[in-house]
Amino acid sequence: MNYVFKPKNYSEAWDYFRKIPFYKISDFLKKKELVFNKGEIISVEKYSLDSLFYLIYYKTHYFDGYFSYGGNIDEQIFGDIKIENKGEYKSSAFFKEFLSFCFSLQSPVLWAILFSFIFGVICIEYKGYIFPGYLKPEFYASTYCGVKCVKLASLAWSALLLLIGTTLGELIIGLVFFFYISTKIRNTQKYDFVRTSSFILILMNLSIGVMVVRKSIEQDNFKKAVVIFRLAYTPKYFKNPINRKIASETLGAEIKENKLK
Repeated sequence: MNYVFKPKNYSEAWDYFRKIPFYKISDFLKKKELVFNKGEIISVEKYSLDSLFYLIYYKTHYFDGYFSYGGNIDEQIFGDIKIENKGEYKSSAFFKEFLSFCFSLQSPVLWAILFSFIFGVICIEYKGYIFPGYLKPEFYASTYCGVKCVKLASLAWSALLLLIGTTLGELIIGLVFFFYISTKIRNTQKYDFVRTSSFILILMNLSIGVMVVRKSIEQDNFKKAVVIFRLAYTPKYFKNPINRKIASETLGAEIKENKLK
């Protein structure tokens, strides 16, 4: 005997698509029936909150999980499966499950937080090695750019590296989890969480990346970044008054005031 569930609307079909990996996008668009073979439905829970709905637990050869079915249903289709009447649904159970997913090793959220923290600590704690002009600006100061100016240049580069590095790293984490890690997950609730959170991570960091690139192009920040980099390492670059002007727009008037002796 097969178990057949027909979605009443696109909202229910979307719930199937999110929580049941083998329910394809084409099935969602057609609001196709969801079919399980005999033995794949393992238990059913009946709840009443504002309206009646069922949590139907299943286990197939590849996946296990549950999905919800709202409204009345002919309970005889479940055959010998006992339906547990749970009464009111407790949202705290969902919250605990959500937190357990967030802090599991298969969570892109956890890895994104860890990466941002570790990368941020490296950039902050070791900026003296990454940007030597910050700790020993006197070694890089010149008649074109004084000590304060060199420090500002190092800070500007560290902030730029932190923003770009964090955005790029989290984007890569999102892509890896969306296209690879999620395919290894067999629990469909965790699968849904990983796919959804990694997609949000991808979308968020793509948006930030596009915004940074667009603002950089509008404000000529890429050219300014090259000038700032050369500021600490090739002071002769500032013999050109145009380059000094670009740097002074970013780092202040000190460059203008320091004139060639």
